[in-house]
This record gives sequence, structure tokens and C-alpha cells, in this order.
Amino acid sequence: MPKKEFEYLPGEEVIFEIRPAFIILLAYLLPLILAVAGLLTIFSLSLGLNIWLFIVVILAGIFVALVVFLNWYFTIFRLTNKRVENRYGIFGSREEEVALMDVQSIDYQNTILGKIFNFGTVIIKAAGQHREVDFTNITSAKRVADEIEDLAMKVRSNGNRPLSSEEETPNNP
Repeated sequence: MPKKEFEYLPGEEVIFEIRPAFIILLAYLLPLILAVAGLLTIFSLSLGLNIWLFIVVILAGIFVALVVFLNWYFTIFRLTNKRVENRYGIFGSREEEVALMDVQSIDYQNTILGKIFNFGTVIIKAAGQHREVDFTNITSAKRVADEIEDLAMKVRSNGNRPLSSEEETPNNP
């Protein structure tokens, strides 16, 4: 599936690029595996072992698992020295971005499971617009939120001048 690469602005450098937490992928795949195993057990007990039915259920399970995996894989969250952006979607991708200069607030959310497995959501809201970029279900969300907030403050204090490599924070999540 060919994907258009991110288009970088002049002088833009990537600070980090992350995907949703791996535990999220497992949380979607585990019920699918259990459902396929359950269907195979029910069909084999009630109808006997029909090889064609077995093949259809396995292929359907593989297809759904592939779609779930590709959706996870093609969800990318990126922080550069000029903006925050995300891209998601398998066939038709959707992109959202906010310039660091326009960042109004950064919120961090997580659930009980997020606290246990160290993932959460970072919501970046833009000033003067009703736009936001969500980094959904990422690992170490609190640290990422703090890093984005620090970088946004540095960009605002520099008067929209992009940060050089030496001024950026080297901590990658």
C-alpha cells in the first residue's frame, strides 16, 4: 500500500515518531483469536469437521487480523521542531497537524488500564482554532505531553524561529 511520505517544511527536523502502544494491538487481536477458536470449536462439535468451513473461518480471521494490524501500523504520531502531526488510515490516510507556535494547551488522559500498562492519550489544542491533534493510546503519554509542552514553550519564546538540533530535547519516547 503506497503511502505518501510526510512533507517537511524547510528546516524541519523530526524529534520523534511513534505508533500506538503495542498492548493496544494485542487488545484488538486477542478477542479476534478467541472468536475464531470459538467458532471453529462450535462448528466442529455441531457439524463435524468440515474442511471448507474450517478454511473459510481461518481466512476470515486472518483477513480481519491483517486489517487490524495495518490500521495500527499506519497510525503514526510525529513531533518535529515546527509542528505536531498524526496520520492514520489504511487505504485513504487522514492527517492532522498543529504548528508548535499555535499550541494553546496540552491535555493528558489515561484509564486504569492505561496506568497499569503505561499508555494514554495526549490532546494538543491549537490557539484561535477549533483544531486539535490527538496522540491516542501511546506509550509514556505523560512524558510525551511534557516534552511537547516544553518544545512548544521554547518555540513561542524564540518567536516562531525553528529550533536547531542543539536546542531540541534529545529524549525520545
